[in-house]
Amino acid sequence: MQKTSRLAFAKQLSTRQQVEVSCEICTKVIPRDCKIGLHIFTKSKTLLFSRGDSPQNIFIVCSGTIKLSSNSKTGNTFIVKLASPGEVLGISAAIANDPYEITAETLTPCLLRVLPSVEVRRLVAENKAANHCVTELLARQHQAAVSETCHASLSNTITERVARVLLKLKQGWHEADAYGAFPLLLTHQEIAEMVSSRRETVTRSITQLREEGIIAQNGSNITILRHEQLEEMSG
Repeated sequence: MQKTSRLAFAKQLSTRQQVEVSCEICTKVIPRDCKIGLHIFTKSKTLLFSRGDSPQNIFIVCSGTIKLSSNSKTGNTFIVKLASPGEVLGISAAIANDPYEITAETLTPCLLRVLPSVEVRRLVAENKAANHCVTELLARQHQAAVSETCHASLSNTITERVARVLLKLKQGWHEADAYGAFPLLLTHQEIAEMVSSRRETVTRSITQLREEGIIAQNGSNITILRHEQLEEMSG
C-alpha cells in the first residue's frame, strides 16, 4: 500500500478546512513528538467512512458528536452509538487492515484529527511509545464496550437509557447557549432504536423527564436543569 499524502486523505472528506491546533485529547492517542495527520473542521452530516470501506484513516474526535450506525439483516439502518470528544474511530479496523465495521457520520460540526492508517501502522511498528499508546487505547475501547453493554442490560427503565443519550448529545455540543441548551439532533424514532424501544415509549420518557423538572424543552432544544440527577439516573 502506497503512503497516503496529506492532501490525498484530506480530499476524501467533503469538508477540507484544515487547521493548526494543539489538542490534549490527541496526546492520549499518539505521543506529542509524532507529527502525523492533521486537524480539520467538518460540517454536520459529513460522511467519514462507510461500513465495508477500506480503512484509509483513523479519526480522533476533538469536539462534536459522531453518529455510528450499522445495518440489520433486513437492510434497515440503526444507530449503534454516539461518539463524543476523546473517542477514536476506525483504529481497530486500521490496525488489523480490515474493512470498517460501522458507518460514521458527523451529527454536529466537529473538530477531528485525521491520521492515515498506513502511517499509524508504520508508527506502531517503529515507535515504542506509539505502540504503547495504541495498545492502551484498544484496551480502553474494549472496556468501554463491555461497560456500555452492561449498562444497557442492567438499566431498569427506558428513561434511564434515554438519559444516557441526552447526556451524550450535551457532551458533544460545544456551541450551547448561555443556558446550556443543545438541539435534540436525533428523532424520537432514532433514539428508540438506540435504546431498544418504541418511539412512543421514548416520547413518554422525555415527557416524564420534563415534568419532573430534570430537563426543559423549547421546540427542538433541550436544557438539562438537574445535571447530577440525570447522571445518577443514567448510571
